[in-house]
This record gives sequence, C-alpha cells and structure tokens, in this order.
Amino acid sequence: MDDAPLPPGDGLPPSEGDMAIDVMLQVLMIQARTAALLMGQAPHPSTGQRITDLPRAKILIDQLETAAGQSDKLSLDENQMLKDTVHQLRLAYVEKAGTEEPKDDSPPGDAPAKEPKEASADADAPAESKKPEEEEPARKRFVKKYD
Repeated sequence: MDDAPLPPGDGLPPSEGDMAIDVMLQVLMIQARTAALLMGQAPHPSTGQRITDLPRAKILIDQLETAAGQSDKLSLDENQMLKDTVHQLRLAYVEKAGTEEPKDDSPPGDAPAKEPKEASADADAPAESKKPEEEEPARKRFVKKYD
C-alpha cells in the first residue's frame, strides 16, 4: 500500500459550500448562454434557426448583473469571469438593440396601453384648475347588504 500523502482536496468529496458555488456558477452560465441565444448569437439547438427576443434577453442580463453584484462567495477568477460575461452580453444587447427595428408582435399586456390625446392633454394641466365637483356629477354609492 502506498503511504504517500494526498494533496489537499484530492480524494476528498467537495464540501456543501463548494458544491453550492459550482451549481450557482453552472446556473449563471446557462443563463448567459440563453441570453446569447435569445440575441441571435447562436442557433436554436432543436430548430437550427437564430432567435431574436430582446426583452427576454434583457431580463436574463439584468438577473446576471444582480447575481454579479452579490457574488461574495466566488473566487476572484470566478467573479471576474462572471463580470466579463455580463459585460460582453450588455455590449451585444446594445449592439443588437440598436440595429433591430421595433416590432409590434409582443403579446398583449407587455406594452403599456397608449392614452388618447385628450387624456394626455388633461394630465398635463395643473391640478388646481380642474375641480372634480364641477366636472363629475355626484354619484350615489350602492351597498349590498346580506341579512
């Protein structure tokens, strides 16, 4: 039997903290790859077509930025790799968003509804000039009671 001492860390199972950090890094890298995929930087694995979905890519990039800001338990190399990845994704997003024409194919409810011109003109008027009692008739309140 060989009695040579093992180097530190070899042959020992990783600690729970190390495993958690590894899993977190894998999740962050999957998010980074997905953001790149949604910006059309890589073809979709099953269809082979390039997808461009900038709103969802921006959500992933924002999540990665948040994680990079709270990555206290990562080593310096891992932290730098994460920050570089986020920086590259931000640059790619800005480049892609600048070249892409806005499309109106977003699902209903994603974009805020546009107000009619009359409503926006009323919103710009000062509040003192408008008296609610004069413009709106008094309304009765109805209350339903259960006996």
